[in-house]
Amino acid sequence: MNRQIFQGDVIEQLAQFPDSSIDCIISSPPYWGLRDYSVEGQLGLEPDFHDYLNKMQTIMDELKRVLKNTGTCWINLGDTYSAETQTAKSRIGIPERFYINCIDGGWIARNHIVWTKNNGMPSSVKDRFKNSWESVFFFSKNKKYYFDLDAVREPTITDTKPFNARVRDSKKQRYLQKATDEEIANHNGKGEFNGKASKEFLLKWQKNEDSIHGNNAYNPKGKNPGDVFRINTRP
Repeated sequence: MNRQIFQGDVIEQLAQFPDSSIDCIISSPPYWGLRDYSVEGQLGLEPDFHDYLNKMQTIMDELKRVLKNTGTCWINLGDTYSAETQTAKSRIGIPERFYINCIDGGWIARNHIVWTKNNGMPSSVKDRFKNSWESVFFFSKNKKYYFDLDAVREPTITDTKPFNARVRDSKKQRYLQKATDEEIANHNGKGEFNGKASKEFLLKWQKNEDSIHGNNAYNPKGKNPGDVFRINTRP
C-alpha cells in the first residue's frame, strides 16, 4: 500500500488535490482555545469562536470538493467551556454549531456518533459531571456512497424470532402492504406468526426497508453496531 504524507497548512494542501479524488476523510482538528501548537496562524487559537467556526466551514467546503461522490467524511470534534464574563462556565456548543453549519453547507449528515471513553481523563470539577465522550460526525456528499456495514457487524446475543410485529386491525401497516388477506389472517392477535403464513411473505417482510425492523433487522452476519463507539484512548 503506497503512502504519502503532505505536511503544511490544510487549506494550501487541499488546494493541490483535484475535485472528487478522495475516498475517505477522517479528521480530528484542533479544538478551539484548548492547545497552543506554537505555529503562527494555527487553527484553534482564533480570538473568537465564530472565527474558528468560519475557518472550519472553509475547510469543510474544500473537503467536500475533493471527496468522491462515493466517499465519506468523519470529523471528531470536542467542545470548550467559555471564560467570558457573560457566559462564564458555559459550554459553547462548538460541535453542535459546526454540525448545523455543515448541514446548511450542503453536507448530508448520516450519524452523530458518540465516542465514549471508559478510561477518560479524571476531572476535579464539583458542580457538573465530567466529560466522558466526544462527537464523531459522519457525513457524505451524495445519497449513495460506499459503506461496508458487514465489516463491522456484531454477533447477536439472542436468536431473533422469524416474525414478531403487530398486525393490529389495520391492513395499512407498511410491512403488510404486499401481504395477501390469507397471509394477514395467518397471524394471531399479537401479530405473531403461527406457522401458516408463506415463507415468501416472511422474506418480503424482512426485505421491507420501511418496516420498523428494516431489511437489516436480522442478518446472519450480525447486527448493526449502532452509533455509540466504545473505544478507550491510548497514548
